[in-house]
Amino acid sequence: MRILLSVLFVGLGVVAVASRIATGPLFAEERGPQQAAWTDDFLQDYVSARAWRDGADPYTETAVLRDAYVGDAINDGAPVGQANPHPPLAFLIVSPLSFLSYDAARALWLVLSAGAIALAIGAVARELGASRAAAAVAGMGVLALPVVQKDLSFGQNNGMILVLLAGTWLSMRRDRHVAAGVLLGLAVAIKLYPIFLLIPLVRVGARRPATWTLLSAAGTWGVAAVLVGWSAIVTFATDVSPANFDYWRAGPMNLSLIALPFRWLAENPWRDAAFDLPVLAAAAAVLAAAACLVAAASTRARATGDVFWAGVPWMILATPLAWEHYLVLAIPVVGLAMMRAIRTGESRLLAVAVVAALVVIGTPPGVSVTVPGISDVVQVLAYGLPLYGLLGLALLDLRRQRDGGPPGLAESIEALPRPHG
Repeated sequence: MRILLSVLFVGLGVVAVASRIATGPLFAEERGPQQAAWTDDFLQDYVSARAWRDGADPYTETAVLRDAYVGDAINDGAPVGQANPHPPLAFLIVSPLSFLSYDAARALWLVLSAGAIALAIGAVARELGASRAAAAVAGMGVLALPVVQKDLSFGQNNGMILVLLAGTWLSMRRDRHVAAGVLLGLAVAIKLYPIFLLIPLVRVGARRPATWTLLSAAGTWGVAAVLVGWSAIVTFATDVSPANFDYWRAGPMNLSLIALPFRWLAENPWRDAAFDLPVLAAAAAVLAAAACLVAAASTRARATGDVFWAGVPWMILATPLAWEHYLVLAIPVVGLAMMRAIRTGESRLLAVAVVAALVVIGTPPGVSVTVPGISDVVQVLAYGLPLYGLLGLALLDLRRQRDGGPPGLAESIEALPRPHG
């Protein structure tokens, strides 16, 4: 039975990744003209990388670059006038793939992303005491989870971020503080929000990794600035990024706690606001961000037993634009919380299971995406589900431990006490 289940989980992971590749532009002609359009974030980095290689502005409007390098049959899904909202390092990483056709580049990117997610989850499982075979099955099996499928669908780079976070955690457990700082710094350079995890590093007394995180991120940004030019950096920081935030911050698919005030208290493209109080919304957003910082700095890691991973839900909640595919980064948190609850006979196992399910399933399929026109009911009872799961997972970790001891890094699964009976 164990072998059968292992084969089933691995098979599901392989089929899930293959299905994401098969629904992309590589097979568009076989599906017919009505299915030729494709929406993903990889497209934006791909065309920016092509423009950069050609000496053009990588932050030209995405639709213009798309038509120049890919063709108008491919739909990037961005609002009219939007440029690539990702920092320069994101398209620099993709640039080696830009020598391939978009179809081939996207397929290869999905394989690499899936491999990175499987590697990270397998490494965490192995570190916690799983056998090599069980760790491999865990790594491949998670590829079939809905949030991972959505991550692959959008051609995101969360797999790379997850590998860097897992590497940071593993390095910390081995007291390799320089390596931990460098890896976290690379994650910060790719997407700024992992800088939030300096909080758990400082909490466990790791000031040296925190210093190396800042040095690594600054050095990587410096290299990126030299490669793409200062004008592109300025355009991204002063024009593209603020415009992207203004448009998307109130979107119902944004999981950020900072987004909630703008969604319900200020005018936005996504719903007819009953109130337009932007100053109040901004003040509430600042308070929400502060609450996330305080919670990460005071969590007892009761559910996970690990102060580093306990900071990840608060990191996502505090990120101004946090999409459903970011939940890939919370998979180790879900795994730790579930294993700890099962092994210790945790009285709140059902609560852990419910919030874990909300996190890994995400938004139910078939939910309306009409803009504007998404009803308040749909926003609260459908789009809000992954937010509730992530917040519940974070709050379960916030409870005080029975022994009142300071939180640290997770013990191995085998070292956890087993329930009686």
